[in-house]
Amino acid sequence: MANYVKMTVKIWQDDKGHIKMSCDEPTKDFITSINDQPNSKRSHLHAFDHFKRILKDHGKWKGE
Repeated sequence: MANYVKMTVKIWQDDKGHIKMSCDEPTKDFITSINDQPNSKRSHLHAFDHFKRILKDHGKWKGE
């Protein structure tokens, strides 16, 4: 048996330039965010850069 869960994750940029993420499974109410601000509790520079690139590649990043 595999030790993973397959799910769909939605990502988008909010009005502050943070990246929001949500998924439908395993819970219907999961939503979180990450940013690129070093002193923030939600900072995750590596993940932020990857998700930002994905959004840019699909024309979904505002600015820059």
